[in-house]
Parts: sequence; structure tokens; C-alpha cells
Amino acid sequence: IIVGIPLYVFGCINWAFAALADSADVEVLNLLVVLVSVCLGLVSAVYSALALPAFTIRYAVTRDFGATLNIGKAWGVLKANFGHYILIIIVSWLAGLIAQAGVILCFIGVFLTWFWAFLVQGHLYGQYYRQFVAPPADVLATQQ
Repeated sequence: IIVGIPLYVFGCINWAFAALADSADVEVLNLLVVLVSVCLGLVSAVYSALALPAFTIRYAVTRDFGATLNIGKAWGVLKANFGHYILIIIVSWLAGLIAQAGVILCFIGVFLTWFWAFLVQGHLYGQYYRQFVAPPADVLATQQ
């Protein structure tokens, strides 16, 4: 919930601009509102696609909200191997897309397929962290 606060803020700003556009009859203002809404939508999409997985990985590792919200550490997770990070986002998106096929199975399958999609996403996050972010096991053994 805390990590999603920027998305709520973008949504509130977007809603305020939409309310302003409904009350005005000026075409230029309506065009400006559409432009701001599209820009905020793009910022929200980029934030939710790039930042939220990094924050999720940080929380799964630390189990501490303070450490989760450390922007520098989350940025370190993101840039550890950006190509694989993008690949994880794409595969997670595809798993969610496949999970929507559960609707075909009389809506009961939705629960199973979404559960499967979350398992795939969690596995991908864990593998990414182990391979690219976490220190190797031999380094950990020498520190003990």
C-alpha cells in the first residue's frame, strides 16, 4: 500500500484535471487535460512496471518497510542487470495474460490461473535476486 502511494497521487491529480475539464467549455483546456492525463498515465505505467517489482523484491528479502523504501537499494536491484529485469517484467505480464484464460473455465479457473501467475512472478523475482543482486555464497561463507 505504501509503495503504491505515488499511483494514488497520480490518480487524484488525473481525477482533478478530469473534473476541471468537465466544468469548462474551452477546447484548449480539454486538450490540455487530455495531454496531462496521458502524461500521468505514462508516468504511472513506468512506475508500476519498473519500480514496483524492485520494491517487492526488496521487501521479500528484508521484511522491513524502511529497507524496502530505500530508493538507492531499490535502484541497485533494478540496475543489477537491467536486461533481465525487463525480461522478468515481460514474462510476468505474459503470465498474467495467460492467467486471464481462466475466464474460459467458467470463472472458477481464474483463481487457479491467477495463483499460477503469482507463483511464476514470485519465482522470477527470486531467481533474479539470487543471480544478480545477492552476494555469492562463497562471499557469505567467508564473512561468517
